[in-house]
Amino acid sequence: MAAQARFRVVGIRRNGTRDVRSTNLTWPTAEVVQIALREIGYYRRVVIEPQPKQDGRLGDVMSGWQGTLAALVRFGKDLPEPMQTFRALPPAGRRWPKGLPSCPPLVDFYELCDGGFFYCWRFLPLREVKRQTAALQSRAQVLLGYGSDPFALIWDSGQDEVIAGSPHPDESYRLASSFAEFIDELFTPRPASDELAELWGATLRHLDSLVE
Repeated sequence: MAAQARFRVVGIRRNGTRDVRSTNLTWPTAEVVQIALREIGYYRRVVIEPQPKQDGRLGDVMSGWQGTLAALVRFGKDLPEPMQTFRALPPAGRRWPKGLPSCPPLVDFYELCDGGFFYCWRFLPLREVKRQTAALQSRAQVLLGYGSDPFALIWDSGQDEVIAGSPHPDESYRLASSFAEFIDELFTPRPASDELAELWGATLRHLDSLVE
């Protein structure tokens, strides 16, 4: 019997960035996912593509920050020292908490991992995200993790911006104009400003070589 054709659904943002949202789908499931994403209105365009044949590399399934993160989850324990400073916890398989603000890239992130340590940011497991967010005064904000003391990593759903929050309001500052922008920049190698940034950049380039 011939193998059933498989498809993936790709969301295309206004800046042209492509997010692989669902993979290994059959028809008409792929069409249902496409329609659902169109209704959300987050993407400029949503397309269905044939699922690339897999050759054992993660790059056949995911690209961009998703592929790099998936590689860190899969190969993190095998990274050379001292790259093992960074880690991604395996996904917990939990649904996004009911009543907690969300956006597609944020949900994607927690579908690929359950937090971890990336560059200078420690992302909380999803269960902790829900618990610690409850302590925030704003219902529009989600507490994602922590950086260097006293800064917390917060996504503000009302403004769709990521901020480094401090107990002292005048010390808080914006990190990115959206979570999509923040996570894309976090997983993109950039000129290093210090030793930690240099190590993180080297780790990203190593992981990218595993998904190409």
